[in-house]
Amino acid sequence: VICYVQSIILIQNNKIIWPMPDSLYNRIIRFIFGIDIFISYSRKDTAVYAERLAILLQENEFKCYLDKWGTQPGQNLSFSLKRILRHSSLFVVIGSDKAGESNSVYKEVEEFRKRNRTIVPIDFGNIRSAKWYSILQGLALTEENVARLTTGEPSDLVIKRIINSFTYQRQSQRLRLITIGTITTLIFMISLIGYSIFQLKEIRQEKEKLTITNDNLKKDAEILNSNLNSLQLQNKNLDSL
Repeated sequence: VICYVQSIILIQNNKIIWPMPDSLYNRIIRFIFGIDIFISYSRKDTAVYAERLAILLQENEFKCYLDKWGTQPGQNLSFSLKRILRHSSLFVVIGSDKAGESNSVYKEVEEFRKRNRTIVPIDFGNIRSAKWYSILQGLALTEENVARLTTGEPSDLVIKRIINSFTYQRQSQRLRLITIGTITTLIFMISLIGYSIFQLKEIRQEKEKLTITNDNLKKDAEILNSNLNSLQLQNKNLDSL
């Protein structure tokens, strides 16, 4: 499992390496399932913490995304970044002071919030003053000691909260897919039954038509036979004259 970053640097086996050619299998899996976790942060004060968080999540077999370049001030999110956000299952925002001031983080939070998926805000004590906090108001915060920004080491509580949130999100998605699949199957079965009933009705109608036709032919045959007997009787009478 690899954590992908926009600067085309890969985090693998706890090391940052240049990418090797991507396998067809990985591309298919990523196309179908997308990115597990999108990590939004400010490079000004949480770059080390964010990379370490991605590595720890990667060790738990999650596909993570880190935007290494960031969006330039005044610019909108790129199409590729929006696409990654659309295909991410869970969003983690590292709520440092600089992240709270960041327009890039604001745009990422705003874009992902449209997807109605799980967001895990990490609070270092001042997240409520972030310019984007109103978008997340009401969500449960995961508290983190501000000293961990210096050490760059996420706490076990943060890792556990992210893993639990992702597991719940994935279970909900699976339940939704099972429900959709069940409803689709029921609709198909009902349609199939309805079509079979319609076909049986048509066959019955055709059978009734054939029965009526057969009865009519029998009546016509009886009439012809009666007429033939009458003719034969007339011929006998003529012969006797």
